[in-house]
Amino acid sequence: MKKNLLVILLILFSAISIEAKKERGAIFIQNQKINAELNIPYNLFSKTPNFKLIQRGVKYIDENGKSRRIRPGDAKWFEFESNGRVYKMVSLKNEKGSDLFLGKRKNFFVLELVNGNVTLYKMFYDEKEFMSDSFTTDKERYILKKDGVLKVPAIINFRRDMSAYFFLYPQLAERIVNKEYKLSDLEMIVIEYNDWFSQQ
Repeated sequence: MKKNLLVILLILFSAISIEAKKERGAIFIQNQKINAELNIPYNLFSKTPNFKLIQRGVKYIDENGKSRRIRPGDAKWFEFESNGRVYKMVSLKNEKGSDLFLGKRKNFFVLELVNGNVTLYKMFYDEKEFMSDSFTTDKERYILKKDGVLKVPAIINFRRDMSAYFFLYPQLAERIVNKEYKLSDLEMIVIEYNDWFSQQ
């Protein structure tokens, strides 16, 4: 009984800790870009976009004033402006046997961090606490895309994995091996690699 009450309280707290704001944006759907007003969920206390909810899709008002909902399988991408920054959410497909996404979703919106020869995305999800079904922890996962192939960087063998991934740029690979870069620096790594690649 106490456990059920705790779960209900957690759900209620989650519900009241979210607010929605209308933001200007655009959607790429059916091979065309349309301007739209998007209903973006925000974390009530931090006032930041709630990407975990945004990944599942958002409501929007199209150019004709009609209210609709965009889901990951419906559009290639959508973007919105928040606090002076433009965020782009890209729809990726969950391939069979892939470790990219959790659950059985066929498509998922992910946040695009860097675009270039190597593109970097970030996805957000919940992970159950050890020995508990009631508590979850917010988690983030990086996804790389090169030559159309998606890859999740290894966490335990990060240096070996990423030095091999960026082997075309030996100096960068060496810095990764020498621990000058770590997982939290992945955005910097991708930017540096793309800058180098564009000059080749």
